[in-house]
This record gives sequence, structure tokens and C-alpha cells, in this order.
Amino acid sequence: MRHAAASFAFEVNALQDRDWDIVFATDMCNLSEFKGLVRKDVAELPSVIYFHENQFSYPSRGDADSIQRDLHFAMTNLVSVLSADAVWFNSDFHRQTLFSEIDSFLKSAPRLAPADDARWQQSLNSCQVASEVHSPGIDPIALQTANEGPIRILWAARWEHDKNPQQFFEAIDLLKAVGVEFRLSVVGESFREVPQCFEEAAKRFSDHIDHWGYAKSAEEYRGILASADLIVSTAIHEFFGIAVVEAMSAGCLPVFPDRLSYPELVNRDTTYLYDGTTQALADTIKAWSELQTSDPGQFRSRQAEASELASRFAWHIRAEEMDDRLEQIVDG
Repeated sequence: MRHAAASFAFEVNALQDRDWDIVFATDMCNLSEFKGLVRKDVAELPSVIYFHENQFSYPSRGDADSIQRDLHFAMTNLVSVLSADAVWFNSDFHRQTLFSEIDSFLKSAPRLAPADDARWQQSLNSCQVASEVHSPGIDPIALQTANEGPIRILWAARWEHDKNPQQFFEAIDLLKAVGVEFRLSVVGESFREVPQCFEEAAKRFSDHIDHWGYAKSAEEYRGILASADLIVSTAIHEFFGIAVVEAMSAGCLPVFPDRLSYPELVNRDTTYLYDGTTQALADTIKAWSELQTSDPGQFRSRQAEASELASRFAWHIRAEEMDDRLEQIVDG
């Protein structure tokens, strides 16, 4: 993130025989630095900054009060917002979150002259009003055939603290304690520091596991999603959620906390949302399991509804909408 702007500018400057219509940058690039370093004809092009994450809001590891966030990265995001002709976000939750965090950041920063305070606020207000939501897309997975037997539960996320795996496993413990039959797939990429709860859960639920760990290929991963009945999230940090939307497209019923970007993904249908507590999560999974047993036709109908909800995120739809909007920006 510190050198992206310069690296890209050097590469663009070397391509003297190329013409472009617009600069499209992600939040990992300092757009103002890029414009300052790139050749003039490119610097003067209209520009879009796309926020798929931001450096103001990513949760810290451990005690937040004892960890100093790197505000250099946050300032990179802030200056990029001010430098862009258009600011795009992957969800409305993300859009609102970023501007709220920027406002708090500026209020806690060393005081500026009153006139400068007003200029900052006016500029940011203009950026927020003009900002837009353009969600990313997915390659849909064909709606699965109906499963028989115990409910198949899927958790698909990075094996890190911000995805809150501990709560998921605690909810599964509650299900097991009351005798709910289930099968379990826990997939996702792990890194150097894996939360201890994964190793412990692998032992506790060994008799219930269909898949555990990183899928070896995209085909295997899509097959795992297509074989599940429910896709569960316990995340405390999520600005969109591509994995869960992919699972929905395959017919997995969403079991999402009523927070972050999740209400947007299900069009705020509360039957797919739980209140964020572990007991509510366990109760929701249990209710879906009972419906699968008592009324498999209704259960199957709800799976088809979930797949339909995800269909609006198909890349052929999302890409066409984004292309149309970019052309409007280029045309002024």
C-alpha cells in the first residue's frame, strides 16, 4: 500500500503508446500520489476509487485500547477520497461506516483553523453525497439437488479473529447438546496464526465433519458449497461477503447476524438474520433443521429463494451496470 501508487505510475509512464479513458483504483492505492507521479494525460483523466475495505475500520487484534492503528494508511484512504471524481463502495454499510470513521478521525485530530475545519467538512460532505454503491459480482453456482439426512452446515471464511469462529463453534456445541443431527463443513484459508478454537473443534466434532480446511481447487470449493444446506456467518468484520453470496447462489439458506453488510445481501429479510447472540444462532439453525424434516418441500422452496436473492450479484449483471456507469463518468 505504501508503494503501489509509485509502482503503477512508473508502469503507466513506460507505456507511451497506450490511451486510456478513466483511472479505476482500489482503496489500496494512494490515488493522489498516483496522479502526482503519472504522466499528465493520465493524471487529467476522470478517476474512480473503489473501496472494498478501508484502513479506518479493520478490527485490531487484542485489546483495541492498547493497539495503535497505523493512521498513515487511514490518511491514504482519506486523501484518495478527496482526489477522486467518483467514490464507489461494495455495500452501503461500508459507505456509511467509512464516512462516519473519517468524521470521528477528524474530530480527534489536532485542531485546525476554523476555516480549514469548514473546508474539510464541506469537501467530505460533497464526497459522501456523490458516493455510490456498486457491489462486486460472483460466478453463480447451479442450484443444488435436495439433500437427505441431517442438516448440512457450512462456515466459509478466513480462519482469523475477525470472522469470529469461536462463536460458531459454541453454537454448534449447543446444537449437539440438545441432540440436533448435523453434518459440518468448515472451509477457508488459514495463515500463520490460526485461532486455537479450530483445532479444538476439529476434535470435538470429528464424527460430524464432511470437509475441514482449505479446498484444493475452485471446483472442489464450489462442490462443497453446493453440497451444504445452510451458510452461516458469525463475522464481526465484513464489508460485503462474496463467499456467503456464492453459497446462497447454490441454494444454501443464509444464517447471518443482523449487522454489517448482511441485511443488504438478503434484502433485509429477517427470516435469514439472527440477533447476533450464540443462542439465537443455535436456535435459528435448529429451526431450519426442523423445517427440513417436517416440510422438505417448503425447505426446498426457501433454498430456491436464497438462490434467487444471490442471482442479482451475477457478474454479467454487475459488470454491465458498472460499465454503464463508467461510461457516464467518462462522458461527463
